[in-house]
Amino acid sequence: MHKKIISVLIASLICLMVLLPLSGCSNSNDKDKFKYSLSDDGATITGYTGSSSVISIPKELDNKPVVSIARTAFQYNGSVTKIKIPETVTEIADGSFTYCGKLKAINVNKKIPLTQVKAEYCSTKK
Repeated sequence: MHKKIISVLIASLICLMVLLPLSGCSNSNDKDKFKYSLSDDGATITGYTGSSSVISIPKELDNKPVVSIARTAFQYNGSVTKIKIPETVTEIADGSFTYCGKLKAINVNKKIPLTQVKAEYCSTKK
């Protein structure tokens, strides 16, 4: 009886280890998914290699605040539906979200005027 219970537990653990990475569960805060450059002022997001539909821009990268999003950083991203931008970001370049076909919402902080966020060719609601 004990051997059967142990066998079932081991089989369950193996299934979890195999299926969990395939389940689409991902953390959009994974800092290693962001491409960025560093300056004295802080970090600039230059790209994103993840596939999450909801992306939260981190507040800092390499111990520097994320202060801007570069032109074309998310251009042609076919997965993203929502982007959350922290208050550390004070500049978003034109074309940062161009051709993001599924993008529906960009949550910006109070420091960035909505007129500055351009998301051409998207279904975006600001």
